[in-house]
Amino acid sequence: MQQAVRTAVWSGKGTLRLFVPRSKLVVLPGQVDDQGRPLRGIPTGLSLADALGYVSVQAPEWDQAGIVRDGEGRVTSAYYRYKDEQGQERWELQERIEGQTLVTPAATGSATDPSDLYPVSDLLLFEVSLDPLVKESIRRLARFGNKTLTMGSRNIDLGGFIERTILNAQMPGEWKDDPAALGGRRFIPSTYNVGAGVTNFLSGTAIMTPDPKDPKRLVPSGNFASPIDHGEDLS
Repeated sequence: MQQAVRTAVWSGKGTLRLFVPRSKLVVLPGQVDDQGRPLRGIPTGLSLADALGYVSVQAPEWDQAGIVRDGEGRVTSAYYRYKDEQGQERWELQERIEGQTLVTPAATGSATDPSDLYPVSDLLLFEVSLDPLVKESIRRLARFGNKTLTMGSRNIDLGGFIERTILNAQMPGEWKDDPAALGGRRFIPSTYNVGAGVTNFLSGTAIMTPDPKDPKRLVPSGNFASPIDHGEDLS
């Protein structure tokens, strides 16, 4: 019951499922389904204490179970979704039939699905409805907090390291003969070192001219974004 209430507190609805393990059910004399097969259920004539010994209680997850109402809001049936021993998804359906409850443990929509009959007028699944404590405003704040924490690491990476943009400059390297390259030469870049105490010499990018002995070069320039002082208030 506590678990059902906890689920209803944050989601608005919780469910409490009563069930009897099929191993405890017995064949009901004189009771058959639409296919003429004997129905199984709880034996009659039990004392209250003996009858309660058959019942198990479960609080399903918020999306596992629910009740179905007709157009006038009256409860007509209930469902419970679960996975069997092989991991296959199954549906348990509960229906009211002539003052009793018919439970189909593994409904497939076929008329041959085995069912159990319980001598109770109420369904075995109950719904708890509460005004949810976690409203849309809280969900919105939670999403904002998640986004802030997610972006925090990226903002530190972007703001904590210097950004370099070199314009119109040739990377360090050398030209080597390559018959397969355009003009017979190919530029092989070398390592561009960064960090404290490092000096790099960059020449302007050469412009192709009719006279290869008199190349023209662009004037190089650079833009640098300094790291952010993380001691500042970034809000």
